[in-house]
Amino acid sequence: MAVEAPAPAGDPAALHQALARLLYQQQRLLWLHQGLLLLGFLGLLAALVAALAQGPGAAWPGLVVGILALLVYTWLRPARMQADFSRQVAEIERLLERLKERP
Repeated sequence: MAVEAPAPAGDPAALHQALARLLYQQQRLLWLHQGLLLLGFLGLLAALVAALAQGPGAAWPGLVVGILALLVYTWLRPARMQADFSRQVAEIERLLERLKERP
């Protein structure tokens, strides 16, 4: 995710808009990670329930979905995107400081 060019120093509305954009990007990433974890665990739970209720053959769909969701989460986990995340946090902090300096 690319961070756009910084807003002009004299335009508080542009600073607020840039800050809102960065925070929204972080919120979307958080939703993605939480959704993948939830899908993974619910898939594994569904596989367990299906295996107990109907036998081991019924567990395959839930097991596949759960494992794939957890693998995707592992591939996209926040630690893997640490450089991008750190850069965006630094940009948010810089924008907050610029907003505090405004009268």
